[in-house]
Amino acid sequence: MTVIIADHLPSYALSEHIQRLLVRNAPESSHNLHISPYFLLGWTMVLGGSLLRRYCYRILDTKFTFELSIRKDHHLVTHGPYAYVRHPSYTGALLAGAGALICMFSQGSWLRECSGLWPTDTSTGTAAIVGMTVAGTTVAGRVLGGRMQREDAMLRARFGEEWDHWEKRVPWRLVPSLY
Repeated sequence: MTVIIADHLPSYALSEHIQRLLVRNAPESSHNLHISPYFLLGWTMVLGGSLLRRYCYRILDTKFTFELSIRKDHHLVTHGPYAYVRHPSYTGALLAGAGALICMFSQGSWLRECSGLWPTDTSTGTAAIVGMTVAGTTVAGRVLGGRMQREDAMLRARFGEEWDHWEKRVPWRLVPSLY
């Protein structure tokens, strides 16, 4: 947005400084910046994922921690988004992360149009998108997959039969009817 505003207000000294600092390709490349349908899709995913994650924090209340732990007064949370999937906060994080990638890699984005970091050759750019997406998905899958297994094991150990009943009612970890 900063480059777009600077591009539309070229008479300001700050605009010239912003252009020099943030536009690494040809100066006219900033004219290619625009909000594409893919950018809007990504932005919607970031917003939706972030709101879902925030809702999960509110539902968990004091039971939410960034580290895996069970509190003294802990009870199994099975309402709200936890009635549909066992790890909705991670669903939100993955949705927001995927949306951010779409925003960054979409045509018209700063990264692709004028950062100087993006290959100008289309096939190289496509390979870069695929490579980064595969790498990011693999890392996220490994990290979250292991964490979900540890979290499920902790909850099963603490809540026993109550957790087993919940797992039968809610067999999906991230996406209803899928995973």
